[in-house]
Amino acid sequence: MRKIMTSSSKTKSQLIKELAEANQRIDELTSSLPGHVWPSFPSSQCEERYRFLFNHMRSGAIIYRAVDEGRDFVIVDFNVAAEKIEKISRSHVVGMRVTSVFPGIKDFGLLEMFQRVWATGKAEHHPVSQYRDNRILGWRENYVFRLTSGEVVAIYDDVTAQRQMEEELRRNQALLETIINNIPDIICLKDDQGRWLLANDYDLHLFQLDDVDYKGKTDAELAPYSAFYEDAFRGCMDTDNVAWSLAQPSRGEEVIPRPDGTSKVFDVVKIPLFNPDGSRHALVVAGRDITELRRAQRKNEENEKRFRLLFQNAPMPYQSLDGAGRLIDVNRKWLHILGYSRSEVLGRSFVDFMAPLSRKHFEASFAKLKKHGFLQNVEFEMLKKDGSSFLVAFNGEVLSDGKGSPVHTLCVFRDITEQKELEEMLHHSHAKLEEQVQKRTWELVRKSKEQQETLLTLQKKSQDLHDANIALKVFLEQGSKAREELEGQILANIKDLVFPYLDELDLELVDRTCRVYVDIIRKKIEEVASPFAKQLTSKLVGLTPRELQVAELVKQGRSNKEIARLLHISLGTADVYRNKIRKKLGLQNKKINLRVYLLTQHEKPLL
Repeated sequence: MRKIMTSSSKTKSQLIKELAEANQRIDELTSSLPGHVWPSFPSSQCEERYRFLFNHMRSGAIIYRAVDEGRDFVIVDFNVAAEKIEKISRSHVVGMRVTSVFPGIKDFGLLEMFQRVWATGKAEHHPVSQYRDNRILGWRENYVFRLTSGEVVAIYDDVTAQRQMEEELRRNQALLETIINNIPDIICLKDDQGRWLLANDYDLHLFQLDDVDYKGKTDAELAPYSAFYEDAFRGCMDTDNVAWSLAQPSRGEEVIPRPDGTSKVFDVVKIPLFNPDGSRHALVVAGRDITELRRAQRKNEENEKRFRLLFQNAPMPYQSLDGAGRLIDVNRKWLHILGYSRSEVLGRSFVDFMAPLSRKHFEASFAKLKKHGFLQNVEFEMLKKDGSSFLVAFNGEVLSDGKGSPVHTLCVFRDITEQKELEEMLHHSHAKLEEQVQKRTWELVRKSKEQQETLLTLQKKSQDLHDANIALKVFLEQGSKAREELEGQILANIKDLVFPYLDELDLELVDRTCRVYVDIIRKKIEEVASPFAKQLTSKLVGLTPRELQVAELVKQGRSNKEIARLLHISLGTADVYRNKIRKKLGLQNKKINLRVYLLTQHEKPLL
């Protein structure tokens, strides 16, 4: 019985074999009994042993009997573990067809295996697979064998939780590999013998092992795969041994050359891990590329040297204060101006070198400097070693460490004593200039008012002259018009009163000499009257006396017939005169009425 109680800790194969043997033994013992019906066993030690083993095994166990010539199977027995796995009672399934209780068995592939085992008697293993029906969803692993009675036994385990854990482990493993492979650092895990178990992409790429199956190989075995890094691999073995010997994390810098002729500096940490019994378990190697950090540090050291050189030899006085306002450094110019040696000032409070009236001002300004980080053009009165004072203007800022914490201040000042004197002189000159400008401004205002009054007077006189000029212009225009009218009248009278008689006289005279005298008289009269003729604007002056007579009658509205009768000329002659007048007046071939034209050109009679 003690032996039976320990059977639950055996392997599945052992349990299956033992169960098969027990069942075979029961079959042999009960085969001779008439009316035997499974699972009604005879009360015997073998049955008890079988039943105890069947119901107390951790794996599910189901016994089937073939029906319909092996096309289906009926459940004969159902153990406790199977009830727990399937969450169904034995009483509900015994006597039921497997295709009814587990409708997904055919797609699962287990029904076909039952049929093979039942037909051949050869046990088979159904690997872990996912079973699914309308009630059950999970992963199962089955072992199937046939009893001598012809019944088929399936011993199986529900590995759903294990499968889920494996899947979760796989996802976590993938996540871990993704994280490790994207870390720009060396990550490597070795076992207690130095064999590589895990390395990230950065490590493999660095040592040219991208396409090498590195797992299970030591550094010495990996060295031939990368001739360039053979020495580096062997050096890693030495530092690994040091880490194991220290039995605690070790840290150091390693310079790894590159094929392009450059090199990288790595901050390497090696952490040995030990088993509870003290034996070696694994070695974790992590290395960070600090090449740029070391280069920056060297550059900072060089900058620090240059800064110190510039600080000490700068042409302006520099000083540095700690958080309490004590001098921690000054340059040569500062010492020269104040007349101290370096040992006399370092460590002393800066207020010791200030005039009493400036000390409170310094305390307030120093607090602002520490709060805001910088100040500009803050004025103080400082004291030299000989007791003399001078005015200075300070510019300062707070220098911080890499974490942003203030370390000390850096200030520079300049002597503004002469500048203040010049500013005072400039202020006095400016005030005096303002006074003179104001005085001059009032003088200009007064003169401006006088000029304004003079301008108004001149404007009034100008307006008077303008009005007089307009009146004179009107008077002259009237006189000119009267003169022109008089001249025109004189010329017209000469032509009307004198020339007709000369014409009659010229017709009456027979003597040629007399006619010459008449012609001379006519020309002289014309010469005398020509100045008047040049001043006339009327085009009527160019008409002959007869043409003037005809024009006057046309102006009166006389017809050609009336003009011929009044002047004792023929009708055709009157028409000829009319055409001559139009020609001389520039009206030929124009649609302008002669009478209308004469009326608009001269209001007075033509004769």
